[in-house]
Parts: sequence; C-alpha cells; structure tokens
Amino acid sequence: MSIRRMVQIFGIGAVTALPLILILAPGVVASPPQPTYDTATVDGDLSEWDLTEDFFANMYRAAKPEKLVESKLYLRYDCSTHTLYALVLPVENLVIQTTHLDNSYIKIDNSKLVDGSSPPPPGSVFQWINKVENTALGWEASGSLGEGSYALNVHTDVRNEETQTSAVVERNIDLLINCYAPPKVGREVYSVNKLAVLAPWIGLIAAIILITTMAVRHQRIRS
Repeated sequence: MSIRRMVQIFGIGAVTALPLILILAPGVVASPPQPTYDTATVDGDLSEWDLTEDFFANMYRAAKPEKLVESKLYLRYDCSTHTLYALVLPVENLVIQTTHLDNSYIKIDNSKLVDGSSPPPPGSVFQWINKVENTALGWEASGSLGEGSYALNVHTDVRNEETQTSAVVERNIDLLINCYAPPKVGREVYSVNKLAVLAPWIGLIAAIILITTMAVRHQRIRS
C-alpha cells in the first residue's frame, strides 16, 4: 500500500471517529433516573424536602402525558437503611382527594410497597400532609427497598372540580438505585467530565495523524 493511500485511510478514519466518539461517549455513563441519596422523616412535614433537587417525575391525569399534570413526585433513598422515601404534592390550586385511602400508593414492579390505608403494609410508613376530612395537601411515604432497577408506579387521587386519578407516565417509569455511583448525593449533583472520557480517544487520533505525517515526510526525503 502506498504512503498516499495510507494517509487517505487514516485521515478518513480520524475524521469519522471523532464525531462518533463525541456522540457515543455520553451514552456510556447514561442511566435510568435515580433518586436523591438522602434520608427523610415521614411525619407530614415537608420542610425538609428540596422541591428542586428531590423532584423525580410529573404525575398526569389518568397517567397520560398528553393530559394535565395534576401532581408531582419527589424521591429520596437512604443507602444505610435501604429505605425509599416519597413525597407527592398536588399542583397549585388542587388538593389530594383522600376518600379512597388505598388509591394513594407506591408500586414497585407492580407490587404495592405502601399506600394510604391504615395501618400501612409492614415495614412501610405513610403520612398525610394537612389532612382535613376528605382532602389533604399531599402525602409522604417510605418503604424498604434494596438496590436495583425497578418499574415504578406512583398513584394518587386529586380534586380538580371532581375526583381525578393522577399517576406517573403510563403507571410505569424507570427507577434505578445504585448507592455506589449516585448522580445526586444530598444537595450536590455530580456531572460527567466529558473531556476525561474523550481524552484517550483524542490522543489516539492525534497519534495516528502525527505518525502518518512523519511517514509522509520521511518518504518525501527518501525520494
């Protein structure tokens, strides 16, 4: 193979590889949504929750994303006790409907972890926020859950002129719990250093170009 042909091959390869690496590199570290890794107290007091950092998902009427967002889900996970904590709040001007207590619940892989019935399932805690008669301003809950990947379904009833169901999209969203590599720990959010991920590949491409250039120059000197 001639030097000129080698230059063409290496050049095309380098130009093609770099954008491909840039596209694929972020996907190497992508993961399903994780909760904030922190603890909470299920006592009906939401002051300890950070409604920005702990936000996990919107909850839609009838679980349909094309319909209204009528409540919001916030999650935390305590790695030391293997406990999942949840906060559900209605959007502004709405309230939670508590007529059917067990309609406010958390399901993991289609099995109920906790609900608003009294008492809640063993190992779980549930507390309404400012419950008055058949309405409340939200609810907190917790339940024992090990690390792993799960299908999460959180559901509640809201009062919007009349009772409406409100749940995460299609009653099935991803939940990943990984205490060894959490993206959010307490209030700190750790982002991926893309330059560090790409540096070895950029170096390889640079080395190929340098070696090819030196070979071409050597060939020209000899001729």
